[in-house]
Amino acid sequence: MAETLDPTKKLCPHCQKEISKGAKKCPECQSDLRSWFNRHPILTGIGVLFILGSAIGAVSDSSSSTTTSQGASESQEEVWTQVTSLKGKGNQNSESFEVTSKKVRITATTTGSSVGSYSSVSLEKEDGGYSGPGLSIMTEGSEAGKGQTTYRSLKPGRYFIQVISGVNWQVTVEQTN
Repeated sequence: MAETLDPTKKLCPHCQKEISKGAKKCPECQSDLRSWFNRHPILTGIGVLFILGSAIGAVSDSSSSTTTSQGASESQEEVWTQVTSLKGKGNQNSESFEVTSKKVRITATTTGSSVGSYSSVSLEKEDGGYSGPGLSIMTEGSEAGKGQTTYRSLKPGRYFIQVISGVNWQVTVEQTN
């Protein structure tokens, strides 16, 4: 006659001894009875982030490839128009200016250090919100620094340039037609 288990008990999958249903570790053989995901929370978290990043990237890639194929069919070269140009030294925010295009290019140069420098230039939306990562320029010694970045998928509106620098800088902002 087969022995029936107490409803509050289960068999350890490793040593087949009767243990409590809620046990996380077998008291007999010391086997960890938690699921793989519970035993490895850091790897589980990394895996979840990787899957989410891949899913978001796939959605993002499909929308950008649509834009690219439309742009290619028009076979029209982009024309850049200067929106503003400014120069200064040290940390500074520019006056606000109007952006009417979805695509803006920022070109920056830095000079004036004998030991090297680090400067950051970013396009900021006047009413807040995220525009995207900025431009970083790092130099060694007395060399001049130069950098360029393009912001895509901007919403038209008022923007300003934020410069964080300890040296002389010049920034030009352009947009496509």
